[in-house]
Amino acid sequence: MSFGAKGFSQKRNDPGYFNWLAVADALMFLSDGLRKYAEDKMKELHVLITTNVGGPGVKCTCKCTPGKKPNPHGRTATCIWAQELKKFHHFPRKSDIPWHQSISSQWHDPVDGHREIAKLFMSDLGKNWATTTTTDIGRLLNLLIFCNHFKIQHASLKAVKDWRNKWAHASDLTLSDIDKQNAFKDIECLMNDAELVGIKEVQDCRSSIKKVETAVFSVLQDNESKILEEFRLIQQFQLIQEYKECPKIEEKSEVSEEEIRVPKKFDKLVTVVDKMGSVFLAILLFAISPLSRKVLGMLMFLAYFMFYPVGDRTVISDY
Repeated sequence: MSFGAKGFSQKRNDPGYFNWLAVADALMFLSDGLRKYAEDKMKELHVLITTNVGGPGVKCTCKCTPGKKPNPHGRTATCIWAQELKKFHHFPRKSDIPWHQSISSQWHDPVDGHREIAKLFMSDLGKNWATTTTTDIGRLLNLLIFCNHFKIQHASLKAVKDWRNKWAHASDLTLSDIDKQNAFKDIECLMNDAELVGIKEVQDCRSSIKKVETAVFSVLQDNESKILEEFRLIQQFQLIQEYKECPKIEEKSEVSEEEIRVPKKFDKLVTVVDKMGSVFLAILLFAISPLSRKVLGMLMFLAYFMFYPVGDRTVISDY
C-alpha cells in the first residue's frame, strides 16, 4: 500500500485510522507501564537461577556464537545454566527456545544477566536485540507469556497480544469501532489482573489510556510519527522473514538461459512486498538471481535507507 501526501491527508479524515492510532497509543502506554514490572521480575528470576546453578561466579562456558544457529543449548545440553533456564520456559520443545539471540557468557552477570535471559522468551529480535526496557509491546507480551516466573493470566495476555498483531497487520491502517472497543476492554482486563493491580507503573498508565480512548485526532497526532515508524519497522521485518522462508530457487541446467522457477509461496511474498512499495519489490525480484544472492545483504542495507523517512515523518509515502 502506498500513501502520497494527498492520500495520507485523506487517511487523516478516516475514523478507522483514528481507531488504529488510538489502539496503538494504548498499547504503547501499556508497554511503558509493564516495563519496570518485567525488569524487576527478571532480576528476581536471575537471582533465583544464579542460586540454583551454584551461586555468583558460576558461568556458562559453552562455545557458541551469538546470532548463529545451531546453538549448543538445545534439548540435550548438559550446561547447568541451560538446564535451569529450560525449567522456566513454557515452550514444550526446548530446542525451539531462541538460544541464538542471547549471549550466554553474560547470563551470570549481576548487572546485565537478567536482560540476556529475557531474550530467551521473546520472539525473533532480528538484528535489534532489544531488552525489557526497550523492546516493543509484542515481544514484551511474549516474555510475560512464555516465562513461567510471571503469574499473569495467559488469557488476558494473549487477548492483548492478538490486538497488537491485528494492529500490526492492518495494511490499510484502520480498525473498526468494534475492534477499538474490544481492544480497550482487553487492555483494561489485563491491567485488572491480580498480578498487576498492585503494580504502580501499570496502574499509572490508566489515565493516559483512557484519554486516547476518547481522544480527537489532534491528541492522537502527538504520537503519530512514532506509531507510523514502529509500523514501518514491523512491516520491514516481516518482509525479510517472508523472504527467508521462501524455498530456494532451483536452476534448470537444460535451458540455455537461466530460468527461475518462483515457488508458490513467493506469491504471498509479492503481496506483502506490494504493501511496502514498488522499489523494494524491484530489489527483491533482482535479489532472487544466483549472482545477486551474494550481495543480498548490501541490497537490504540500501533498501533500508531508501525507505527511511526523512523530513516530515508524519507523511510516509510508501509501506
